[in-house]
Amino acid sequence: YNFPHYSYQSAKEAAGYGKWHTGNKGYEHKGLLTGSITATYGSQDNPTLLYSVMYYDNKQRVIQTHSNNHLGGFDIVSTAYNFVGNPIKMLSEHQAVINNQSVPTEEQYTYKYDHAGRLIETHHRLNNSQRIMAIQNHYDELGRLSSTSRNVYQEAINP
Repeated sequence: YNFPHYSYQSAKEAAGYGKWHTGNKGYEHKGLLTGSITATYGSQDNPTLLYSVMYYDNKQRVIQTHSNNHLGGFDIVSTAYNFVGNPIKMLSEHQAVINNQSVPTEEQYTYKYDHAGRLIETHHRLNNSQRIMAIQNHYDELGRLSSTSRNVYQEAINP
């Protein structure tokens, strides 16, 4: 099935979030989810179809998802990974159409890990607001999660 109006647009690649990999043979991503269609019924006669398309890098990790949404806009989620495959940042671009006006929203998440690959901090930023540390995880001597702090503090500097 061909998804209407969806072809990869390199102009929508966010800087620092990886590149789409098509491969030489074209079937390196065989068996991986590349798209989905969801029908939402506002009325029985006219369902709204919501499309999602996933794009992968050369290590078969989802680097970008394009979707249309029920508000007449779109969603683009871009993810960057570190060497071992843990996500280090995620950019979510959401656009809705309300009263014939386009309303964009952008969320940025950054993730920090310790030497053992355990998530220690999650930072969040909405649009151009102050970046906050949304979650901070603490581990005991055996590496088990001992506590989680939420909304720890607001950072004074926005990188």
